[in-house]
Amino acid sequence: MPKPSDEQQQALTQLLGFGSHSARKSHYPELLARLEELEAERNRYKWLFEHAVHGIFQASLQEGIRAANPALARMLGYDSPEEALWGLTDLSHHLFIGGEEELRRIRHTLSTRLGLFGYETRLRRKDGSAIDVVMNLLLKPDEDGLVEGFVADITERKLAQLRLLQLNEQLEQRVAERTCELRDARDAAEAANLSKDKYLAAASHDLLQPLNAARLLISTLRERALPSEELNLVERAHQALEGAEDLLTDLLDISKLDQSAIKPDVDSYRLDEVLLPLVSEFQPVAAAAGLQLAHYIPQCAIRSDFRLLTRILRNFLSNACRYTDRGRVLLGARRRGDSLRIEVWDTGRGIAADQLQSIFLEFNQLNVERAAERRGVGLGLAIVERIATCSITASRYVRSPDAARCSASRCRSPRGCPVAAARCW
Repeated sequence: MPKPSDEQQQALTQLLGFGSHSARKSHYPELLARLEELEAERNRYKWLFEHAVHGIFQASLQEGIRAANPALARMLGYDSPEEALWGLTDLSHHLFIGGEEELRRIRHTLSTRLGLFGYETRLRRKDGSAIDVVMNLLLKPDEDGLVEGFVADITERKLAQLRLLQLNEQLEQRVAERTCELRDARDAAEAANLSKDKYLAAASHDLLQPLNAARLLISTLRERALPSEELNLVERAHQALEGAEDLLTDLLDISKLDQSAIKPDVDSYRLDEVLLPLVSEFQPVAAAAGLQLAHYIPQCAIRSDFRLLTRILRNFLSNACRYTDRGRVLLGARRRGDSLRIEVWDTGRGIAADQLQSIFLEFNQLNVERAAERRGVGLGLAIVERIATCSITASRYVRSPDAARCSASRCRSPRGCPVAAARCW
């Protein structure tokens, strides 16, 4: 009876075709076909290994590179893979920039797991320069310290990141420098503007005095019996001087408000003491424009600056009479909590919602295309806004064109003062 080892030997001999003639005849074609498949598979992997874009190598962590493809050799500056094998016998000194310490960390990592993926490091080239790479290292479990690595050169990406970082730093520096320049320019402009305001405020009396003298002379000429042509010239000169004085007065008021030279003098007043003089002042103005001026004044008291409040209301009433072609103007007041809302309503053309902010700009008048159509200089509401900012009076409220227009000013009402019920109009 043959031994088991003899049986195994006999089976192997028959499988390889060295047994009987019948065995060779039956197994040889299958073995030949299998060898051809293995050879084709080997050639395919060899082709992929030699023509891969990224570097591929097999190395021992103790002894160095054992196999490398042409891509890795070119990446490291060698003429051929064989030259790379001769030159990379010590990974810590010839390949890794981090030296023995880096190789020790790689060994420790691979001792706890079979792979190291996405590992970014720097490798030393043949000429001593360094390149940035990302590596995947796979530890072969059956062979101690043998790894297979796949290497991609990311030097261009690193340089692009560095360049982007430098550009960001340069941009931040330029933004900081530009911000500093703009801040200096703003400070200079504010200083110049403040100097201008101080000059205008200080020179207001000297600037207005020649105009007042000229107006007195023109008024004297207006009282004389002159031919119609000369009287027309005198009247036009009077209007021109009056417009120039109004413009200068408005500019002086704005300069004083901008530099906070006007301080509110807040006191308590009866509402009729504030509003009735305005009604008497604008009754003839409204009548001359063919308008009816109505008023509703409840019995109550307010706390505000008398002069500044009447300046706001006088501007509202003036605009209402000036820009209302027909109908009526109403001056009234209504209670809102602990404050009193004083309103000027008119049946004028109204203002579109998208233009509500622009009406408070200096020298801005809406729906005026020609200089001949301008009424005033466009500073009234700019002054109103500045007065409302510096005092306890809040102002401005405008309705859309499809409804009656309303300008409003809100004041504090002392507690305990009687207030009549508001009446709609």
